Amino acid sequence: MIVIKIGGSVLRSGRDYVIAARRIREDFIERGERVIVVVSAMKSVTDLLIRAANGDVVSAEKVLRLYENAAMETGLFSTGLESALKDLRSALAGVNVNNSAYIKEHVVSFGETLSKELMVGALIAEGLRARGFDARKVVVAEASGSVPRINYRLTARKALKLRDAALSGNIPVIEGFVASLPGGQTVTLGRGGSDYTATALAVLTGAEEVYFVTSVPGIMSADPALVKDARIVPSLDHDEASEASSYGAKRIHPRAFEALKDTEVVALVGNWSLFGTVITPGPEPCTGPKLVASSFVDGKGRAALVGRGVCRHDFIASLAKRLRDFDGEVLSVRTVCPRPAVVLDTVKEGLGELVVWLHNIFVTGE
Repeated sequence: MIVIKIGGSVLRSGRDYVIAARRIREDFIERGERVIVVVSAMKSVTDLLIRAANGDVVSAEKVLRLYENAAMETGLFSTGLESALKDLRSALAGVNVNNSAYIKEHVVSFGETLSKELMVGALIAEGLRARGFDARKVVVAEASGSVPRINYRLTARKALKLRDAALSGNIPVIEGFVASLPGGQTVTLGRGGSDYTATALAVLTGAEEVYFVTSVPGIMSADPALVKDARIVPSLDHDEASEASSYGAKRIHPRAFEALKDTEVVALVGNWSLFGTVITPGPEPCTGPKLVASSFVDGKGRAALVGRGVCRHDFIASLAKRLRDFDGEVLSVRTVCPRPAVVLDTVKEGLGELVVWLHNIFVTGE
């Protein structure tokens, strides 16, 4: 059994749901796989709903039109979708009456709920048996800092409903990003939370693999906006992927690897044409840096060399020696051993230069 998580970057129109359903049928179901599908909201919808939850009527109307148009252009209007649209209108009306945090969370959750209904319709149109599941009745979260965390113990039994449906020949479709507290209040799991949902459900349902469908063919060796010759990283282990995502590498949320820790679940990242990055339990061989992750933190630029072997004394010595030849400014260098990363801070304006230099010297070896 496998879990397929479909990201918002590939869900921009009704046609994208049709394409996704066809690929699920051709690439997985016809191959004999039992499948659980986790969906994100359409691209940019979460941002619109956050504004709508704060009273922006124009953003609310954009979301409603976006999903209505997607359904109309593909003929995917269904009772479930109409009901969800009606519920969203009611929730939006409630924002003006009760401006509580939970009402806002409820509004923001509708991007994934509407997406789920479109995906169920698209799968049925492909001649498949599909059934939508309400994430709020499956995924239980608990308060933890600013963003709730999934409670695996309370979710485990509920998640078996998805496994039973998949093994019976149905395709369960469920929202990512959305959960409920033990008291029943709707909460969301933070940006990129659909990845987190997908890995948690993969582990709790006994899936062997989880596929992350994105707009690119894999995790890249650096941000392509900074490094033009960035390439696909073919393999990472769970720890390497966790470090990469936590320091800014795109395509997977850091919490996704919380669930995968100490499991044998394999994750594959890519697009419908190529899942170019395979993430295994590992550990991978100590071959040195595989990628440069980057982000801005507290007004500074931060770059992290990630890969088994970067904590070796000989690599640290080599990095220290080569940094003498770097023309830019490096504010600090630190290891996070035994985690497979070395982190360098620079001035905000110097991040691009540092990333390119690290990529050329240590990743591609040019």
